[in-house]
Amino acid sequence: MTTIDYAASAPVSARPSRGIRAVFNAPGLFLKRHFVALHTRNELSGLSDRQLDDIGLTRSNIDSISRETATRATF
Repeated sequence: MTTIDYAASAPVSARPSRGIRAVFNAPGLFLKRHFVALHTRNELSGLSDRQLDDIGLTRSNIDSISRETATRATF
């Protein structure tokens, strides 16, 4: 009769826990990025048109710059 050693065929790996951790961290990451975008939008909206022009922006760029900044944010 043949025996099968199941324990030896399944190496222990940390990869599954990384996926689980990512699932639970996703809502927090979403909120952090949302607040970065909100903060950036508020700061840029507080600048005058001349100040925005000095840094190469217009009022119509504020929303896209805010989203882009939040997307690139690392925590």
